[in-house]
Parts: sequence; structure tokens; C-alpha cells
Amino acid sequence: MSTSSTTINRDFYQGSYNLAGKKAVWRKHLSFDQQSKFRLNWKLLGEWVREGNSIYRVLEVGCGFGLTLCKFPKDVLLVGTDISYNAAKLLHQACVNQGRRAVICVNDSVGHLPFDTGFDVIICSHVLEHVPDDVSLLCEFRRLIAPTGVVLLNVPINEEMPDAKHVRRYEEKTLCQKVSEAGFRTVKQVTADRWSAFFLQWRAKRGDGIDLKAMRASCALLPYHVSERLGTMLLGQLPFQQLAVLAVPE
Repeated sequence: MSTSSTTINRDFYQGSYNLAGKKAVWRKHLSFDQQSKFRLNWKLLGEWVREGNSIYRVLEVGCGFGLTLCKFPKDVLLVGTDISYNAAKLLHQACVNQGRRAVICVNDSVGHLPFDTGFDVIICSHVLEHVPDDVSLLCEFRRLIAPTGVVLLNVPINEEMPDAKHVRRYEEKTLCQKVSEAGFRTVKQVTADRWSAFFLQWRAKRGDGIDLKAMRASCALLPYHVSERLGTMLLGQLPFQQLAVLAVPE
């Protein structure tokens, strides 16, 4: 990242993960932002896991709480990096408590990852939009992915409101083009999450009150298929806010 974008992102995520005790538990399990990304990610990865693919090592760049990482079986080696020391610390402690084999570290030099091993799964969820050179990071994933491995990417789409932490906006076509440039082949892509658009519109009109927080927490508790079905029924006119892609090395 550039110096300015690195500072903006580091400061924001350091504050976001400056949590302890019940606050950490609340944000991890009742934050719609956390749960909506995790559920979409695991929808795609869970299907890939159930196909019987071998998984020994998993890397997540921008791991946060590690919700997706910690869905993998306990015999899998988990490797996570994050720009936030606080996030890395929380995930490290969670892995210790669960008796998992894990390496969690802080890294904001996203153009290069300090690993040489081949990973069976690489996860990069809501990170590429923060990175000045997203293709270079995708090429790093190509260097690190095992020949039979898979990469999961998740990015925001149809953004209507500016975000100082983001350096670009994505569309389905542009992301898949960049995935191909880096030497991957897209095998599945899914758009989801109309709720985030609804919540943003609500906040713009009515503010960030207790009613909005209650709605977001309630939606965070819904199973993925229920949340998406309700979103289609009630919010069908609103645009999807997330695009997830599974890609394999060419």
C-alpha cells in the first residue's frame, strides 16, 4: 500500500479490533458486516471442501477474526495475516483456546507475502479494494497456491457511497479479468447481500440509531440462505453489495 492508504487502513482497523471480552464476542458474532462476508465466503468454500479436495494448509490475507479460517478442521494448518496488530492478537488467542495449529502475523506489505510454501486454500476477503496494485497481490497468490489449490476472493460491488479506505471499485467483469491476468481461471462467482445497500440507505436517511443496530444484529443471526431469500423478496430492487469468486491456477 502507499504510505497514506496504509496509515488510513491501519488506524481504522486497529481501532475496529481494539476489543476485549464481551465486545469482541459481540462484534464477531452479531456484526452483520462480519457475518455477511463470512457466510458468503463459506458458502463457496464449504462446497469446495465437501467435494473431497485435500486441505493441509490455508492462508487468509486480511484475516480479521478468522471466522472463515476457523471453519476448517483442526488438523489443518492455519496461516493468517492482517494489517491490524489487534486483529492478529485476537485471532492468535482464539486459535490457542481452540487448540489449533496456527501462524498469525501482522503484515502491511501486501505486495509481497513472507511465505514460500504452497497453500491449498488462499482467502482474500474485502482486501483487494484497499490495495494500490491488486494484480501484484493476485500474482503473489499465484506464486503461493498449490497446483490443486483454490483461491477465494470477495470484494464490494455497486458502491454508492465513497470510502476513504478504498482505492478502486469493482464490477464482476473487471475482477474476473484481473484474476485471469494473474494466471487463474474463475470456476465460480456469486453476487449476494442486498441488505448492506438497505442499511446504508437507512443510515443516510435516519441516522445510526438503535433501530438500525437491532436490524443489523438480527440479520447477522439469520442463516445465509434465509438472509438472501428475504433480501430477494423484500429488497429485490436494491443492488448486490458483494462479489465472491473461486479461482484455480491455470
